[in-house]
Amino acid sequence: MKPGFMLPVSRSGPCSVLALSKETGIKRTTLYTIIESFMKQGFIRVEIKGVKRKFSAENPELVGNLLEIRKQKFKQILPEFSALFHLKGGSSTIKHYEGLESVKSVYDRILEELNPKEYYWAISDTEQWQKEDREYFKRYVERRAKLNLDTRLLLQDSDEARRRKKYEKNFHEQIKILPKGTSLITNFVVTPRKLIIHQFNPISALVIENPSVVKMGRELFQIIWNSIE
Repeated sequence: MKPGFMLPVSRSGPCSVLALSKETGIKRTTLYTIIESFMKQGFIRVEIKGVKRKFSAENPELVGNLLEIRKQKFKQILPEFSALFHLKGGSSTIKHYEGLESVKSVYDRILEELNPKEYYWAISDTEQWQKEDREYFKRYVERRAKLNLDTRLLLQDSDEARRRKKYEKNFHEQIKILPKGTSLITNFVVTPRKLIIHQFNPISALVIENPSVVKMGRELFQIIWNSIE
């Protein structure tokens, strides 16, 4: 946007989009988007004469009041932003992903970051997991098997889980079946540096990178793992 965009509005009084376009050199299609945004923010008002619409800048004092209101609102939520900033600025991050493609990118990144012999432990409803994209997750298991990881899976009881258990050595996995009646609505994955909570419906994932949280996730997994024969 050119610095002088607001000048023809305040200097020449109410202007049409065509006049503003000529004055500023900005395409009309672009101007419509800019004007719509400024109108929503209260910086521009519209005047309708017959079938024509003209636009003019709001009273500067009113704009100042609007900015002051926003400043006060920002002060109210500033503590929350500060908390997030300090969380990311230290040794911790929390990231949220929505949609199947975003979640698949989370799983891809897990494999990219893991080194041989490191652990990949998960609590999962493998039937629900594969339903989201059967071909992708089939290839994912094959890719993971090639990394020589310590892969342990606690799977919700199902025909698919028992089939996976039967062939676990083919994919360098150790599998235990969770007690009957277990009903999972998320996948839980813990690696040396991340804890991932993958929700099935709606499809989303929360990725936590915090040493203490990862340690807790690892310990909880071990407790459950050791409690199952």
